[in-house]
Order: sequence, then structure tokens, then C-alpha cells
Amino acid sequence: MVNPTVFLEKHQPLPMDVSAELQAEFVEILLVLRDKEAQTEQVVPLLLNCWNDWEDGHHQEAIIATLARFPPEWVGPHLAFGLCDQNTRRRLWFAEVAKTIPWHSCIPGLLKMLAAEDDLERFVAACALEVYDDPEIREHAARQLAVEHDEETIEVLEAILEKA
Repeated sequence: MVNPTVFLEKHQPLPMDVSAELQAEFVEILLVLRDKEAQTEQVVPLLLNCWNDWEDGHHQEAIIATLARFPPEWVGPHLAFGLCDQNTRRRLWFAEVAKTIPWHSCIPGLLKMLAAEDDLERFVAACALEVYDDPEIREHAARQLAVEHDEETIEVLEAILEKA
């Protein structure tokens, strides 16, 4: 069995075209990391950064499910940092994770994404913000709702406002 830290350090990020052998090793690593005894704080950024822009979403779901088993205080700070990444696709990835693992320090980055020009970025940010019950988020959601044109994002913003 390969050490999870060693494996993840070697595969930053995982290649777009993952071989069957590498995929099997990766799945084994994720299964090992679901055990609290195997989890270390050092593994969190490695897991987050092994992500690649895969089309099928299967790997993302597996990574998120594994990270959700880690203590949130290990994951949250890395999410907050990642939401400030210059790369839009990476910000979207971190926002996807933040939907499952809410961390209060993620709110500023998500609010910044909510004001982005890109429809998808606003939608994903709104979905991540929906898990919080926070007056500041509702204020931003109300302001964004007044100018939002994307129907899916409008629905999520309305849901945020209904929490009041």
C-alpha cells in the first residue's frame, strides 16, 4: 500500500487522462483516507490540489466525499485560500467543496465570486452560500438578485433570501 501523502505529492494534479492503474491507486488512497487514523492535516491541500478539470465529475465527488470525513478546521482554511485563486476553474472547484464543507472564512471569497461576470461562477458561489444562514450573505444575495439575469442563480438567491 502506497502512503497517501507520498502518492498525492507525486500526483499534483492528477493527469487529465487517468490510466486504469493510476485510477485504481487513487481510489485505494481515497478509501484509506476515509479512516480517521490515516488522516493528517498535511493531506488536505494535497487532496484539494490533485484535482484536475475532469469532465465526468466522478473524481471530484470522490475527493469531496473523502474531505468531508476530515475535521472541518483542517479543510476550511485551505478552501478559503483556494477561493482567492486567480484561476476561475480552481475557484469553482473550491466553491464546490465549500458547499459540502462550509467554513465561515470561505464567505468573503464566495461573496466575491457572487459578484463575478461569469454566470457559472455566480451560480456555484450562490449554491455554496446557500448552506450558510448569515445576514451578510442575505444582504449580498438581495443586491445580486436586483441585477442577476441567470435564471438558475436567481432561484438560488431567492432560496437564500427565504431563510430570513
